[in-house]
Amino acid sequence: MVRRWAAAWLAVATLACSPELDWREVRLEGLQAMLPCKPDHGERSVQLGTLEVRMQMSGCEAGGALYAISHVRVQGADQATAVQAAWRSAALTNMQAGAVQSHPIKLGKPSTSGGSALDLLSAQGMQPDGKPVQARLVWIAAGNHVYHVAVYGPQLNDERLETLFLDLRLQ
Repeated sequence: MVRRWAAAWLAVATLACSPELDWREVRLEGLQAMLPCKPDHGERSVQLGTLEVRMQMSGCEAGGALYAISHVRVQGADQATAVQAAWRSAALTNMQAGAVQSHPIKLGKPSTSGGSALDLLSAQGMQPDGKPVQARLVWIAAGNHVYHVAVYGPQLNDERLETLFLDLRLQ
């Protein structure tokens, strides 16, 4: 009898300790990030501004939110800046973003203690089905690479998002 109770309590304790988010390292063309679940990967051609580019994506759903990292490569830094602006505009337009706030964050680099300053956007808008959605979004231009890191969900907990946004590293 005691053994059955002990086994039952062990099972309950194990379930209670199981993390809802299972953080793991993901690399996408020179960007290292932590995602809270095993990502799916995809690739497709998209129009960003005046350029058609090949976009690579990794993403997953966990804790009621969609976590995504995307990457495009362009011919030069001038194109990267234009693509970054077009991408930002398209993302905010697609979610019908109303209130958008910018919060500075630092992008870490593996061999330095500093990092680049980025704008993390907090936005509220609508999903295609008309349901409200919150988003945290950042774009990173590095040479001829542009990255987009995003989280979308009905209610976002900023403490949970720190691991994703504060552990971003360019390689």
